[in-house]
Amino acid sequence: MIGLALSCVKLGDTKRREELLKLQVEITDYQEAVVARERRLQNRMLLLPVEIYNEIFEFILEEDNAQIITLLHICTHWRQVVWGSPGLWRTLVLSKSHADKKAELWLERSRGRIRELRVLSDYDSKYLPGRPSFLEKLDWSYLRVCGFLSFRIMKFLRPPAMFQELVALELDPNDDVHPVLNNLSDFSSTKMRSLSIHRTHFHLEHLLRPFPLVSSLSFQSCVITLTNLAEFFLANPQIKSFHSHANRVQSTLLPTLISPSDLPKLENLTTLEIVADSWASTILLFDIPFLQIARFGYLTDPHFSASLRHWASTSPKFLAELKLDHVAINSSAVLEVLCASPALEVLTLTAMYDTADTIINALSGQKNFAPSLSEGPLPILCPRLRHLDVSGCPDVATSSVHALVEQRLELSGLTSRGESTTQGESMHQKVNRLEVLKMDRCPKIDVQWIPWFRQHVPYVTCIFASAPKKQQKGITRRM
Repeated sequence: MIGLALSCVKLGDTKRREELLKLQVEITDYQEAVVARERRLQNRMLLLPVEIYNEIFEFILEEDNAQIITLLHICTHWRQVVWGSPGLWRTLVLSKSHADKKAELWLERSRGRIRELRVLSDYDSKYLPGRPSFLEKLDWSYLRVCGFLSFRIMKFLRPPAMFQELVALELDPNDDVHPVLNNLSDFSSTKMRSLSIHRTHFHLEHLLRPFPLVSSLSFQSCVITLTNLAEFFLANPQIKSFHSHANRVQSTLLPTLISPSDLPKLENLTTLEIVADSWASTILLFDIPFLQIARFGYLTDPHFSASLRHWASTSPKFLAELKLDHVAINSSAVLEVLCASPALEVLTLTAMYDTADTIINALSGQKNFAPSLSEGPLPILCPRLRHLDVSGCPDVATSSVHALVEQRLELSGLTSRGESTTQGESMHQKVNRLEVLKMDRCPKIDVQWIPWFRQHVPYVTCIFASAPKKQQKGITRRM
């Protein structure tokens, strides 16, 4: 329009021509600003392929599957993507809250292809005490992970037809008292890799016959009948991870007349966790050369120290994590393990009395506490140590922890002032500095030194027992 107006202006009318040209510039600038604003406000997420959305959403749902409800309420486009992606609905968790409606929705959206199914202890359905309808609609050939935490649903299972492709199984008859598990052979599967059993009564020797390839075992609050623990591990050399929590064992764990040559060699076992159980001392007598994670808790067995020493005398050189929580043990036994564990990165000593401070002094190289080490380029204990937790240890002193942090800083190539050292330059590739330091409920830790620890250790926590739980997070932040 302005171009047409300019063509009609007389050649001598300079003022009118200048006004039109100025107006043309203003309109052009405004149009360019509108285009730029629209470009800035354009949602480029809409241009992403659906496959990229699925990858992002699956990463979110790995942390918490309930976040799928949040994703549905972000925007219309996200809702359409989630609604039309069966792979995002492959995990079904049923509880007392609208269990029947949820099962119908998840089965519809996933097209019956549920990969992981968990029925919680508070599961309730309008079909109970009859058979829930979702069991008939589920395509069991796609099921890989299954957890039944309610005895009311377990009695309707038909394992031979349902669990042929199952990889991981968890059974916990939460609302019953130690039912006898006699028909586990019905769950027979050559693809099963992980088995977790809670609050049941079973015979250990018969447990894994239907599952020849199970590599991860977990028992909690069970009544276990056992004839010979050594024979069980000899018959199942494929076990890589063994977790046992607060079980009651009937019969003898290990015959007293067994020959040391008959003890099993567990070459595949890499993770061992025993809490409040009586067979920790027995398992440590076995040859476990490649153990990487060892966690023990609430043990009062007087033979545990001797068994730990025996295992330390073999070859725990691959041990990367050691946890002792409420364990009655002397410091010398722990030090023997640390001397034989050059790859140790995580050390947890919680609620240990008259033990932790001695160990910290030994780690920092104090001659009065450290055992004699073989001469070599690294005459210190656990050079790769990164994570130290001594929470609940009343004997831990500020000076001991300070000496340890200072030593690791120097040997890793940094002083407390951030300067490099000659010794550190030659050893910084082999010695790690502490990255995590937990000193909760340690009364001998001087609060005035907390800023220094925070300056030289990336993550430090020192929460005192006198603080209410609601204030602990704030106290940690202020310190």
